[in-house]
Amino acid sequence: MVADCGRYAVADGVTGLLRACDAVAVVTGSSLREVRAAGRVAALLVEELEVRPGGRRVSVLVIRPGDPYPGSEIAASCAVPLLGELPDDPRAAAVWSDGDRPWRGFGRSALQRQACRVAARLAEIGTLERVDGPGRGAA
Repeated sequence: MVADCGRYAVADGVTGLLRACDAVAVVTGSSLREVRAAGRVAALLVEELEVRPGGRRVSVLVIRPGDPYPGSEIAASCAVPLLGELPDDPRAAAVWSDGDRPWRGFGRSALQRQACRVAARLAEIGTLERVDGPGRGAA
């Protein structure tokens, strides 16, 4: 199941939906303002979803890493694992967001390659969660 819950707040009423998910990704840019907000949300999610220390159920996905902070530093500041990083690739992003027609090399674009890696990691986390049980998350 994939659910885009927008900006998370406990009072939004989506916590029950998130509890049913095997993996939850906090998506953030890499500016200081975005990272600070992601850290607050990640902490709330870890608490609300009862994720054990070292669990991978809640992770962070960084858009435009290195602008200015790298994904590894952002994940460390959010105290959750790094799910992946998606580069700033407007042409490929337009295929996903605006329905632009994929071009011949779309599958080899930086964004598409990284998106495939992130999807594989999400599937792996989901598999581990189903085996270990919700909230446990294999480290």
